[in-house]
Amino acid sequence: STWRRGAVVLREIAPQAVNVVSIFLVTMSVFPGVVLSWQPGSGSAFHAKVLLFRTLLLGAFQLFDVIGRSAAQGCSRCIAPQRIWVIVLLRFALVPLFMLGQRKPELSVLCGSDGGRLLLVAALAFTNGLAASLSMMAGPLLCPDARREVAGMAMSCVMVTGIFAGSLLALLTQLGIHAS
Repeated sequence: STWRRGAVVLREIAPQAVNVVSIFLVTMSVFPGVVLSWQPGSGSAFHAKVLLFRTLLLGAFQLFDVIGRSAAQGCSRCIAPQRIWVIVLLRFALVPLFMLGQRKPELSVLCGSDGGRLLLVAALAFTNGLAASLSMMAGPLLCPDARREVAGMAMSCVMVTGIFAGSLLALLTQLGIHAS
């Protein structure tokens, strides 16, 4: 049956499917919501230009995401598919750093300065593009040729699942934050 064949494909691509869900879970939990709530500090060049600051952060994300996606083909020669999980796991450390930048930016130069925040956004975006592309390429290769097309569609579905789950998780990152 169709369901049985789909289940077979999902089992075959499971390692990369978990990677893709996790990648977008992390990204969407802090971007754009947490990032767009960051306020420039009193010594910031953007202190009186909050909209410009946020626009630059959004633009930086877009730029570094594309750079990460573009780097995936070359990096696929040195990052084995069975090692992508390392990048995926390390990205989870970014979530508390982004939340710190929202809640207590004065505790860290990385989380509270303009340059530090741009660096955080660049790291999130580059690893998002790189790891997502590597996983999306590797997932279908875990299947025999006859099932690779279905595997590609399944990878797209799990990507959307990660985006959706991350968007829901983003709501939890805002617990305890008072709307102004």
